[in-house]
Amino acid sequence: MLDERTELVQGAYLLTDFKTTYPTPAGQKYLYIKKGNQMVRDDFPHELMMIVREDDGLVIFTGCSHHGVLNTVDAAVEKIADTPIKALFGGFHFVGLPFFNHMAETKTSVENIGRRLMEYPIEKVFTGHCTGRAAYPLLKKCDGGQGGLLSNGK
Repeated sequence: MLDERTELVQGAYLLTDFKTTYPTPAGQKYLYIKKGNQMVRDDFPHELMMIVREDDGLVIFTGCSHHGVLNTVDAAVEKIADTPIKALFGGFHFVGLPFFNHMAETKTSVENIGRRLMEYPIEKVFTGHCTGRAAYPLLKKCDGGQGGLLSNGK
């Protein structure tokens, strides 16, 4: 059983505790689980993230960030304080329906999240599938040409 912060091996942690300081992704409204005979909105109690502490900083792996990428990064910063973040890998769950080319979030919301990410001590952000193609250019323009926000392998 995992608790709020479980050290797998020296310097590698799984975190399961996420506060909700920031809104969760709007796309959550599409995601349900079956409890008994009813379908209810998924609150993702099973979601976790992995943090690897290296000599020169942290590397954070988030999965889909169903709790919200800002809440996820906050949890990492809170649990492993005073350490710069070398990289953040994961999806941000901005995708809407139909998948990948549409956003569940507004452009303003994505840009605000991108600007807020730039306030953290994060060197590079690598995001993937559930961020959605429409969000990439909105996030990319938030780094002010610093090159730290949003690398998608291109």
